[in-house]
Amino acid sequence: HRSDFPERGPPRDLREGKRTLMLIHLVGAVEGADAAFVESFLGLAPEDRDDDTLERVLELMVVHGSIEFAEDYARGIAGAALDAYDAAFAGAAPGDASRFVRGLVPYMLDRRH
Repeated sequence: HRSDFPERGPPRDLREGKRTLMLIHLVGAVEGADAAFVESFLGLAPEDRDDDTLERVLELMVVHGSIEFAEDYARGIAGAALDAYDAAFAGAAPGDASRFVRGLVPYMLDRRH
């Protein structure tokens, strides 16, 4: 997954220290020196998070399965959303509007920005 990032740099959410699902998972997964590193990372101001530090956090996310965990979680929620949509609108007339609304779920899952 690391190869997803080089052309556009580290994700802005990570630089800003937003508590994303991936970061929350990582906090629960790391131990020892890695846990201390992540804790110190979270204590830094966004402008103090340099690219090397962000790359290390990303590497830890890959090693500990945090990115995969978040992707699996998102797929599960998307599947539940589609099931709920299909049940809620089973009696609705098909058309462009309903296809558009139903298509928002996979679009949000697949977007990369």
